[in-house]
Amino acid sequence: ETLAELEGLSARLATERMNRAECFELSRIHTAAAEKLLQGEIDDYSALGRAFHAHILEGSKNSTLIKITSELAARLIPYRRFQVALEGGLQRNQDDHDAILAAIKSRDAEAAYQLMRRHTLEQGDSVIANIPAFTSLERTTAGKGKPPRSSAGSEI
Repeated sequence: ETLAELEGLSARLATERMNRAECFELSRIHTAAAEKLLQGEIDDYSALGRAFHAHILEGSKNSTLIKITSELAARLIPYRRFQVALEGGLQRNQDDHDAILAAIKSRDAEAAYQLMRRHTLEQGDSVIANIPAFTSLERTTAGKGKPPRSSAGSEI
């Protein structure tokens, strides 16, 4: 919930503050991610997804927001990876990014805020809703390391 609000705020501010070159770079990152998704290069896709979020955060041009959000996002990376691992998660993630990018390019700050907030909340909700799926995954990957567990409940 906290990260969703912070990322939503960063999208709102970035929509208002990013210049044309920064918007172009965000589009380039998004297009590159789409290509990696089509090629099945999931690690590269994930890295570009993080770059997409980071570029929007940097576009907020608010150093305090950047610091706090970056620290919290880094703590939650292990959990966020689960959402895209679920069936259809990668394409949903890309579709969300497409909508967020469209809002930013059209300078609709409120839509960018709402879309980013929803996108981030859905990632947390997806993890919580699919904990049994992860338990099953742990059994099939015994000995290969288990994903970290959260005591945070619905605060992911």
